[in-house]
Amino acid sequence: TTGAQMIEGIDWAVKANSADGPLTGRIDTDHVAVIGQSCGGLMTVEAAHDPRIDTIGVINSGVYNAGPSSGRSITTATKDTLKTIHSPALYINGGDNDAAWPNSNDDFARIDNVPVFYGAMNGAGHIATHRHKNGGRFAEVITAWLQYQLKSDAEAARLFVGPQCGLCTDPAWTVQRKKIT
Repeated sequence: TTGAQMIEGIDWAVKANSADGPLTGRIDTDHVAVIGQSCGGLMTVEAAHDPRIDTIGVINSGVYNAGPSSGRSITTATKDTLKTIHSPALYINGGDNDAAWPNSNDDFARIDNVPVFYGAMNGAGHIATHRHKNGGRFAEVITAWLQYQLKSDAEAARLFVGPQCGLCTDPAWTVQRKKIT
């Protein structure tokens, strides 16, 4: 799949939520997030330019330094695509034994125009906690990010903001932030 298909999904939700749609009034199309894991993270970066997107999540992923010609994915994302991100970004990965570690680190270093939270769960690897019950810690972090970004949930925000943020003080995580205080 591609980032364009993520945008098609947003189009579908907007249409389904319209006055004559089958889900009229049931979808909050004023608060939109796109999040993907591994190749899905690359699709997220591809879709991030869409003005309807309020936040993104790039999980166990990062744009290949070799770009689309790397042969590892059908992505069209390049490091220049990172410049199209216009909303707060969550990057989390499984630490230095995550295959996406170098690309994820490089993405974080390059993104400087939006708030970005970068957390690495040391030793979790590329699959991280996705196979744990209910998605484990990664699912908890992603859910809190969505609550913080889309619902302005102050309790969820504590995981990411402030000098003593929840993940900042958790020994399982290494955290970097830009434009998040």
